[in-house]
Amino acid sequence: MLMLLPLKRPVAAKHRLGGLLDTSERGALARAMAEDLLATLTAHTAVSRIVLLSSGPEAAALAARWRVDFLDESTLDGASGMNEVINAAALRLAAVGSLVCVAGDLPLLATDELGDFLARHAAAQAPSVTLAPDRWRDGSNLIAWQPESGFRVAFGPGSCARHRLLAEQACMNFTLCAAPGSGHDIDEPRDLQALLAEAPHHLAPETRRLLAERDIAARLAAASAVTADHAA
Repeated sequence: MLMLLPLKRPVAAKHRLGGLLDTSERGALARAMAEDLLATLTAHTAVSRIVLLSSGPEAAALAARWRVDFLDESTLDGASGMNEVINAAALRLAAVGSLVCVAGDLPLLATDELGDFLARHAAAQAPSVTLAPDRWRDGSNLIAWQPESGFRVAFGPGSCARHRLLAEQACMNFTLCAAPGSGHDIDEPRDLQALLAEAPHHLAPETRRLLAERDIAARLAAASAVTADHAA
């Protein structure tokens, strides 16, 4: 299966963590999460090709280090904005067959979860859309489809329901495939708290190393104490 991994440039990554991490730390976190995710993707035998979709020398170097393909979004015929860029890349890469777009902030994605997702998509009668939602059932963290079917992704708030509706309108089979790791994207401080407190310790080693080096657990505890004081 072909995997498409879109990544924002580090300077643009994870703005909702701005109260906890500075710009350089947010960029470092995005890189660490991408490293953990690439370790999972490259280890899975059902993944035939990985394409890192981004721009800039840092992303190109990351792709080279992991020996995956790099697609510079600036080459996509003037496409702009996340959805336009991803849809243009999907059409270029997968004229025939299925493609999986995976969010870059899933350091807890496990190989068995990925395998289950790929198997369920492969078992669905084409044309089909298979989606792994975030744990709030709002966003779309993994989505698989056949680009030649005419289906186009539409990420953003409420995309899980929106993708289901778009699939149904196109008479495509829709499968929801929820799992703990694929559901745990990192957008807000509470997501980091949950990773540190609840997630299996063998997952996300690079992300955990970065959080330990920057003493993020102590910052989260301090932020929680301030919030509690204000609520009292």
